[in-house]
Formats: sequence, C-alpha cells, structure tokens
Amino acid sequence: LRKQLGLPDPDERIGLSAHDFAQLANAPEVILLRARRVDDKPAVASRWLWRLRTLAAGGLGGREEADAALRPPAGHDPLHWAAAMRTPGAVTPAKAPRPTPPVEARALTKFSPSRTVTLIRDPYADYAKRILRLEPLRRAGEPIDARERGSAVHTAVEHYEADRTQSLAALIAHELTKSGAEPDLIALELPLWERAASAYLRWSEQRAPRVKAAALEEKAYIEFDTDIGRVKLEAKADRIEQLSDGTLAIIDFKTGAAKKAAAVETGLEPQLPLEAAIAREKKFGDVGKAETSEMIYVRLSLSAATADEKNGQPLEFERGDTPTVARAALEGLKQLINQYSNPAQPYLSKPRVEFIWSVSDYDRLARRAEWTAEEGGD
Repeated sequence: LRKQLGLPDPDERIGLSAHDFAQLANAPEVILLRARRVDDKPAVASRWLWRLRTLAAGGLGGREEADAALRPPAGHDPLHWAAAMRTPGAVTPAKAPRPTPPVEARALTKFSPSRTVTLIRDPYADYAKRILRLEPLRRAGEPIDARERGSAVHTAVEHYEADRTQSLAALIAHELTKSGAEPDLIALELPLWERAASAYLRWSEQRAPRVKAAALEEKAYIEFDTDIGRVKLEAKADRIEQLSDGTLAIIDFKTGAAKKAAAVETGLEPQLPLEAAIAREKKFGDVGKAETSEMIYVRLSLSAATADEKNGQPLEFERGDTPTVARAALEGLKQLINQYSNPAQPYLSKPRVEFIWSVSDYDRLARRAEWTAEEGGD
C-alpha cells in the first residue's frame, strides 16, 4: 500500500540509518549515548550495547576497567549536551523583508484588479507569487477554503442566470460538492443557502425594470502608457448591467464581507472602480461601453440569509461621484506601477498595518510573527 501511494519503504529507511551509523562509528573518536529512562521508566540497554560492554570487559581485563574505558571523558557530560541543545545562543531577530528584485522581473506590464489590491495591501505576497512563483500547498484532508467556496458560488450564479428553471440553492450545493466540500456540511448548510438564494432573487427582481442588458463573468481590457511602457489592465466582471438611463452598474458577488465605500473611495479596494474604468472604454460581453453610475456589492453567503437592507445597494461616496472614483483608481494604478518601476522600491509585507488582511498565505515566508513582535507591531 505504501508503494502504491508513492511512500518510501520503511526497510529502506532502516537500511539508510544503518549505513549512516556504520560510517560515523568508524570515526577516530566516537561517543555513543542511550537513554537511561523511557516514558519515566528505567530503560534496558540493547543487546548490541551489552555485547559491546562484554567484549570490552574481556579485552581490558574486567568489567570495572571496561566501564572506565567506556565512560565519557571528563568535561563531556551528556546531560550538559542535552541542556545546551535546548538553550539558545545569541538570537538575531529577523528583520522585515525588503526584497528589491530587478524591474524586468516584476511583471509590471499586465495587471488585474485583484492583483492591484494585493500590491496595495501586501506587496510581499505579490513578490512571492509573481516573482518567486510560490503557491501554497493544500494539506491532505484540508477543507476547501474561502476562495474555492467563492468560485463555486460564482459558477452557480452564472449557471442559474443562463437557465432560470433550475434552483439556485441546488446549483450552489452541486458546485460546492464538485469543489470538494463535505456532503454532510453541505446538507447542514442547505437551508441557509436556500434563504440566501431567495434574498438574491428578490434583489434581482427589484432591479429588473431598470436593466436593459446584463453580462456575467465577461472579460474586457484596456491598455495605457506608464514609465515602463504599455501596460494591460484586464478584468472579469461578476455582473455588469446596462441601465435604462444608458449608464452601467458594476456588481461584485461576495461570499464573505462586503467592502466598505470608504475603502473603495480611498483606493484600498480598487476592484470595482478599475472595472468601471475599463467599461468606460471597452465592452464587457454584450454590454456597451459607458460611464458607470453604480458600484454594488451583493453578499451571497450563509450570513446573507439574514435580512440586511444595505446588501445589494449602490455604494455612496463622500468625495465624488462614481465616475470620479473610477478615474482616480486608474490614476492610482498608474502611480503604483511607476512607483514599482523604481528598482529601489521594496516589496514590503503588509505595510499599512491598520488595513492589513488578517491572514496571508505568505505570512510565514515573510516571518511576520518574528519581526512584528520585535518591532511592537501587530
């Protein structure tokens, strides 16, 4: 069975250990140690050690002489060695990483809204993923994560909008099953998904009279000039609607918490504004290019099964209208690209402490737990 699973043979490990021991035991000076107690009980020496002691006694003239010869020399107390292994020496605290890869390795000519968010909030994660090309490995038996759940729900909504004769909750359950979610958990969650699906349908029906056309999961892109040349910005919109007044509504489905209007307006969450900037110049599917008048987050999750009057409502900005926020987001991206086109610009790990994500796949790689504690950070 181990061989079928691709696991090493235990006998192979024993053979390698025997080989290593034989090589080391032929050194000019060898010290062999054994435990006197195991599980708080006296331990019996192996027959091999008893045989060695007997041979030494025969060769040296007696057991006392053998014990004296086999005893570690003065100053070589094994208990001190064990204590030293547990006593750290001089500790050099880890410093916050500041990698500065060459500009040509930074892949700054192609962006998406999600990558833009990462580069704003956690540049080190962009460095690890895009430049080092490191991807987190999934542990055996680990349940699906929030990203996979979100993809499953998005796919279910897309299939439902293509054929409304099906049950949205049933489609969600089906896609979650395909993603690897536990059937027992899906069955437990199904009543909540049914309520969340009903809330989504009510929201969709309320908007229907104002919607002339809609596109789901469609891609579009624009290109613009920066200090390093031409850059491509490509986005895939969850849903984009052409309203009766000719403007657009850009909608993002969230299986987690929706983003705050303040975070969108200040540029920390530029996904919807960047999609609006693209929609001003290019079509998403059958939806024509136009200015965006509404940016909306729709929560479609277990917690969305409860009533929430703000869910699915257009974001309200304090400093400008929606087109202004979209233009500011595009200018912010251009400035960000120009900033990282400077070879001295480092990729910091979550530099905006008050706005960090709680968990990142690359926190351990950045050794955040070490240097944030040393610096008195989060």
